[in-house]
Amino acid sequence: MKKTFFVIHTDKSDAVSSLTDEQAGKLLKAMFTFNLGNTPSFDDAVVQLAFAFFKAGFDADTERYERICARNQANGAKGGRPPKNDEPKKPNGLNENPKNPSEPKKANTNTNTNTNTNTEKDISIVSSSSKEDSSTIEVQDVPILDSAIAIEKPSDGIPQCPFKLICERFNERFAGRLPAVKIASPKRQAVVRQRWHDIFRDCGCRSEAEGLEAVNDYFDAIASHRWMFGENDRGWIASFDYIMSSRCYTKIYENSFHRKQVRR
Repeated sequence: MKKTFFVIHTDKSDAVSSLTDEQAGKLLKAMFTFNLGNTPSFDDAVVQLAFAFFKAGFDADTERYERICARNQANGAKGGRPPKNDEPKKPNGLNENPKNPSEPKKANTNTNTNTNTNTEKDISIVSSSSKEDSSTIEVQDVPILDSAIAIEKPSDGIPQCPFKLICERFNERFAGRLPAVKIASPKRQAVVRQRWHDIFRDCGCRSEAEGLEAVNDYFDAIASHRWMFGENDRGWIASFDYIMSSRCYTKIYENSFHRKQVRR
């Protein structure tokens, strides 16, 4: 699929700030010429030098775009996203009084009875440090143990959320720019798991590897918003929890992240 857009990254604004208006106009025309598949010509060495700063970014964006196109084309050949089950659930309540009600069960007063009330659907967090804090673990300074991550059952063909890998990729991608993820609380794991399901479905992923690649694309979209890194009137810096929130994901997906995804 042919690209109908190109992205100008704001982190290269220094290459434009020193140009005159005439030179900036020539630079913009050269960008359009290049992204339409033609080779731009230059009569100004300054404009040619400024264009070189942007060309590397254009090449990287094109490569990423073609990779996503190929991935989504392969997913489409497999049948696309699995259909949802829209059948309503059967009600479990009773419309009338039962004919043969059973005797009420007496409370079990045996003090030796196992008091563990967790069911198969419950999530268990195993601490790697102490018994007093069994719901949190270190991610960066102390590596996350697989046994410390909440265990979930795959649903709707979506594999278990790779919480540990997502945190590690976030810390690597935004090292020195945003606060690193250090705590894996149950609430945080639940939010990340929901974003994993959203990204997996919205991008038509078919495997954990494709899902992680889509997460990388999401982080790339985050990186293009300089206001999240303190460049705002309050000096506010985005946190991992905000970036993984439903509010942030919706804004990024509808405004920039979705442009990297090919709609079927």
